[in-house]
Amino acid sequence: MGVIAINDIKLYEKIPHDQFPLRILVYRESDYKFPQHWHEHTELHYIFKGECKLKYGDDVFSLRGGDLAVINGNELHRGIGGSCDYICIIIPLLFLSKIIRYLKRS
Repeated sequence: MGVIAINDIKLYEKIPHDQFPLRILVYRESDYKFPQHWHEHTELHYIFKGECKLKYGDDVFSLRGGDLAVINGNELHRGIGGSCDYICIIIPLLFLSKIIRYLKRS
């Protein structure tokens, strides 16, 4: 297997920009498999119950109920198996930067 570059445009996932700044997806009794991809957004996966495996960069993480995976923007990641209930929250970089600016002013 060859080296996969983060800038491989074939692996880029275009995430739609809605008026609501966060994208929230809920999966119940889900087969935790999704193709390898990257995007500039931060992504959170909170596992409610079940077990699954996340490939993040070159590492594989075993997740189970109560675990939270934080996937930084511009990082290759994919779900490689398991069955679980989980929520995926996709946070645009612009949204995070606005929160940081707000907190610095407070």
